[in-house]
Amino acid sequence: LPSNKGTDSLLIPLIGDLLVTMNGQTYTVPVGTILICNPGNSTAIHIRASSETEGPVTFQEFGLNSTIHTPTLPHIVDLPFTSSFEKNKMYPVGTDLATDFQFYFGAFAGKHDFELQTGPDHKNVFAFTLDGNFEIEERILYPFDGLYLPYSNNLDIEFLSATGLLVVLSF
Repeated sequence: LPSNKGTDSLLIPLIGDLLVTMNGQTYTVPVGTILICNPGNSTAIHIRASSETEGPVTFQEFGLNSTIHTPTLPHIVDLPFTSSFEKNKMYPVGTDLATDFQFYFGAFAGKHDFELQTGPDHKNVFAFTLDGNFEIEERILYPFDGLYLPYSNNLDIEFLSATGLLVVLSF
């Protein structure tokens, strides 16, 4: 993947673990985590399947323009899947990182309505369904559909399927 100093990249493995190499360092990014990086100008990012992964891997990559160049990145962040994980709720992820965006993740089971307030610091949101059907701000989203909403920091979300995963980026 090409990179740009003013771009943060988020890599989310969906099927299979990833090995990500940049600047001579290799990072293992397992399913259930996110790699957030801002590698700098002209840094090549090489992504391949972990040797422990059988078959092809699938991942989602988001690139966001950034005014903050964070020297502590890359950073691997665990998604909120623990024994106390509560479904039908959006969780902020990576809140301890200095970025100019906020990432939210939620897993859903059964039909559910809720509201997500992203806060006044961010004025735009992008919602992306990894699995399941959602209605967001009166628009139906199917798996791998995305919805950009400028000047919005409050989302009305209705989950419509048996199970589902939703990502929301606020920037």
